[in-house]
Amino acid sequence: MHLGLMASLKELKLNSNDLTGAIPLYFGNLKRLEVLALERNALSGPIPSELGQLSELKHLKLHHNEFEKSIPSELLHCRSLRELYLHDNHLTGQLPTNFNLAQSLRIGTSLSSIDLFELYLFMIPVSRTEFFLCDSQY
Repeated sequence: MHLGLMASLKELKLNSNDLTGAIPLYFGNLKRLEVLALERNALSGPIPSELGQLSELKHLKLHHNEFEKSIPSELLHCRSLRELYLHDNHLTGQLPTNFNLAQSLRIGTSLSSIDLFELYLFMIPVSRTEFFLCDSQY
């Protein structure tokens, strides 16, 4: 059976499997998914905005991969999200303006743990509502 057709799947844990390439866009069709754990692989490309369609998602673990570009603002649509791990990637660009714990709680997201940076990423405050993610491999 094709993974994208498993509509009732609640947990997908493929961490530490030496996976490469991009996250398939059809992962956004896994509407009942609560846990997506893809950490410690060699996944690359942008984080798909389609993951924002996962309204039941509680735990998103994408750390220790090779993801590039910016964090998609569509992740704010994951209203059940409690944990978000994105550290140790090559993410750059602007952090979505509503993407912090205080503002997420105001718009109804129950995010309680956010870990964006360790070694490769750090945030430089530009203003009170705007942050930039920078590659800090040096």
